Amino acid sequence: MTESKPRKKRVSAPKVDDNETEWRKKLDKSDKAPKAYSMDKVYMVEDRVEHEIFGVGLVVSLVPPGKINVFFQDGLKMMKCGG
Repeated sequence: MTESKPRKKRVSAPKVDDNETEWRKKLDKSDKAPKAYSMDKVYMVEDRVEHEIFGVGLVVSLVPPGKINVFFQDGLKMMKCGG
């Protein structure tokens, strides 16, 4: 008989309400006006961006080369950018 491995605990995905609460807190801390999102623009951490589908988000990290992580109301999205 083979020994069974201990099962890993399942980790639940964050609830939408938790994401929205965190998103609102991050946006409230930023006093910058949102920039219209474009794949050709250059962004900095803490820039606000306005995407025509995802809405307003906050740049939380830069991912070289040419990508950014943006926290939107429905969660984190990796987006293409210039530079």
